[in-house]
Amino acid sequence: NRISPNSAACGVCHSSANAMDHMTQRGGSFDACQEADGTLRVLKDFCGPGGDKSGDLVTEGGCASCHGKGGSYDTAICHTAFSISDSGVCVAN
Repeated sequence: NRISPNSAACGVCHSSANAMDHMTQRGGSFDACQEADGTLRVLKDFCGPGGDKSGDLVTEGGCASCHGKGGSYDTAICHTAFSISDSGVCVAN
């Protein structure tokens, strides 16, 4: 089983239940099946031969709208001049 790329990168530090819910509600996955071509699908029963391959595609396309350059929670700004509180709010260092 695989973790989707953005969820893996962000989930290393942002590992609370709220943070994980935030990521999965927006298309991330902490338990996906990876196909031979690298495609990630939502886990249905188990990965590998004989497993159900009908899970939806894992799509993490929405992160940049808030966390990208100029976004309201731009990671470049928030991770340099600020800290992120347990509730996910940027607070000045």
